[in-house]
Amino acid sequence: MQYESPLIPATHVSREKRFFIHTDIGTAHCPNTGSMKSILDVPIARVWLADHGEDSTRKLRYGAEVMELESGERVSIHTGRTNKLAEEALLDGTIAELAAYQDIRREARWDAATRFDFQLNGDGLPPCWVEVKSVTLKTDDGAAAFPDAVSTRGQKHLQTLMEAVAQGQRAVQLYIVAREGCSHFRPADEIDPTYAALLREAKAAGVDVLCYGTSFTTDTNGAPTAISVGKRMEIML
Repeated sequence: MQYESPLIPATHVSREKRFFIHTDIGTAHCPNTGSMKSILDVPIARVWLADHGEDSTRKLRYGAEVMELESGERVSIHTGRTNKLAEEALLDGTIAELAAYQDIRREARWDAATRFDFQLNGDGLPPCWVEVKSVTLKTDDGAAAFPDAVSTRGQKHLQTLMEAVAQGQRAVQLYIVAREGCSHFRPADEIDPTYAALLREAKAAGVDVLCYGTSFTTDTNGAPTAISVGKRMEIML
């Protein structure tokens, strides 16, 4: 996924009310309403912003896209980009486990109360429901972990994925690790033990649990120009 316009560097000052990131060049919209644990509580070298221009109709001229930590690791904090990344990876066959499906539908309705990020269909294959989660949390043991705060919505998705399997359909929980520097994936038992237990239950019930990392492309000045889904990551449940 290419960024629509060149990202510009700024110095991070603070985050306010989860929706705003203050920088030395102005306030930016924060497109991540999670806790951003392991990002905001470590030294930040710079934040890369999308500049919508002085004439933009948006309330804020800038939008935060990427945090670059002093460790050199980059983190995509725009969780709204994750489904686009997943869609590109499904279309180009990067996610090998799902490459046999030709028909990809976004925001597919399961019932009146629940949507999944994707429904996949293919000749001779059972319908496949895919829920995508963006992972930005890195734990002390180097793992990418989910969630970074208690997620009742995530718990509900796991329960519904298990319902799909019970009905003879295929169900996939897909984690996209939107940061560098992680060695493997695991559920964040220390943050949401209920979610962690449900993930293990879902895996035992036949839900496919997949995790893929991402990689950044940068220009000669170090500015991120694109992000894409990379290799499959080991999952430790």
